[in-house]
Order: sequence, then structure tokens, then C-alpha cells
Amino acid sequence: MRVTLLLVFAMLLTGCASTQQALPVPTGTFWGYTAESSPGEPTLVVTTDQGVCESAHDTDIKRVAGTPTECRALTLARGSDFWIVPVVNLPAGSYWGARNRARCEEVERLQPRDFGLSTRVCQAVRVEFR
Repeated sequence: MRVTLLLVFAMLLTGCASTQQALPVPTGTFWGYTAESSPGEPTLVVTTDQGVCESAHDTDIKRVAGTPTECRALTLARGSDFWIVPVVNLPAGSYWGARNRARCEEVERLQPRDFGLSTRVCQAVRVEFR
């Protein structure tokens, strides 16, 4: 009887445990740059196209306090350099990133939505500029 109760209890705990699986890291060659939205708080912009990157860069020059770095080719890999989230105001496959998850989630909450809760999730990545 005890063994049965123990097994049932173990199954209930296992079935109720949260198992958030890691998202696959976006693959391919991207274009991006970093900028400081405030002193000591770098942000990352990642796009799939050099022209889109240059356009976003030109917009950021007018908006941010510091001068953004130039657009460069980059790849993403598993790691923790930045937390990225898909960005709404750029073409599909574009991301915005912050140094920590809390800031990434804050920016995600500020993005426009059509309706309901967002399905966009921040994920940690390593950024390898070329």
C-alpha cells in the first residue's frame, strides 16, 4: 500500500512539473548592430537583410543617446551574451536583444499586439559578429 501511494505521488509530481523546453536558436547569417539605449545598457538589433539593418540603424542614430555600431554580419548560437525576442516593427526573422532577461521581457511587453497575449518569448543566445 505504501509503495503504491509513493508511486502515485511521484507520478503526480512528475506530471505537474513545469518543463519549459529551450527554443531552437535561429540559424543562418544575420545582420545586426548594438546601441546603448541608456548608459551601460547595450541593446542588440538583428535582421535577416543588410538593407533592413542599415535602415534600422539610421533610425536608431536619430533616437538613441549613443552612436550605434555599424551593421555587421553575425550568427547566433546557444549562449548568454544577449536575450533576444522577435521584433514586431521589422520584417519577419528580426530580433531585438538586451543583456538580461528582465529587460528583454520588458521590451516585449511594450511591443504592439493585434489581440490577446503574446506568444513571443525571450531566449538567451551568443552573438558572433564577423
